[in-house]
Amino acid sequence: MIDGEETSGARFNKYRPGRQSEAKNWSNDWILYRLTDIYFYKAEALMRENGGVATPEALRLVNDVHKRAFSTADTTKEAYTAATLTLPELLAERGREVIFEGKRRTDMVRFGTIITATWWTHQPSDPTKALFPIPQQHLAANPNLAQNPGYPAL
Repeated sequence: MIDGEETSGARFNKYRPGRQSEAKNWSNDWILYRLTDIYFYKAEALMRENGGVATPEALRLVNDVHKRAFSTADTTKEAYTAATLTLPELLAERGREVIFEGKRRTDMVRFGTIITATWWTHQPSDPTKALFPIPQQHLAANPNLAQNPGYPAL
């Protein structure tokens, strides 16, 4: 039974499993890419190309996501401006948009915050830990590979 323990603890049901006959529960429980991803990636690329400053097109892309997510009557979320859309804010906004979609670590590595940020029980860590170790079987199969810094060569 799907609703058997709905009152047992906190939930975040972004993609709640259910029958396809239920209008909001279509068993689409893992997203690979979606249009919002493309909008955020393009906005990030435009901003990085412009020295970290939001371009008019980057602003339009991010604000288009807001038009979908927030009604015009919702004044709690104002449209971004060139002054308010910074790279750190873009990372934060992307984190809110794609929460629980398995993309946060990759985003934080790309923005350079995986080793400096704190959240829940995570504390800043060794800079070499931004990369995973290369598996021994791959190192053995290719003598041109070297283990990533911070991990022992086996």
